[in-house]
Amino acid sequence: MLAHGSWAQAMMLAGAAELGLARGKLHSPYWSLTTAGAFLVSAAAILLHEQNGWLYARAAFLHHAIGWTFVIGAAFPLARAFRPGAAVVRTGFALIFVVTSVFLFSDRDTAPIFGHLSPLAGAQHR
Repeated sequence: MLAHGSWAQAMMLAGAAELGLARGKLHSPYWSLTTAGAFLVSAAAILLHEQNGWLYARAAFLHHAIGWTFVIGAAFPLARAFRPGAAVVRTGFALIFVVTSVFLFSDRDTAPIFGHLSPLAGAQHR
């Protein structure tokens, strides 16, 4: 519950800051630092939440892939605080969400990368 709660609280704060920036209520580009912080808190929560190795199961792989994506992706909102108009920074920020969406979409069924799943990972559905 601690991991899910910290993730949710951090992302709600970042969402409020992003909404304030988009609506023009907040003017300082340093509000983007809340998004960078939220990405790092979310990444830490996702990585600490998963206690198994990368290739233990689909869920473990997904947690690690998304967690490290957000660790690396936190550089984009951090850079956006200092260079808010840079196209590379805006594109990288958007690609974080595209990559995360692809990870979530691809996790729908057992991927061949896992090969033989451990019996501890649960019964196979196919």
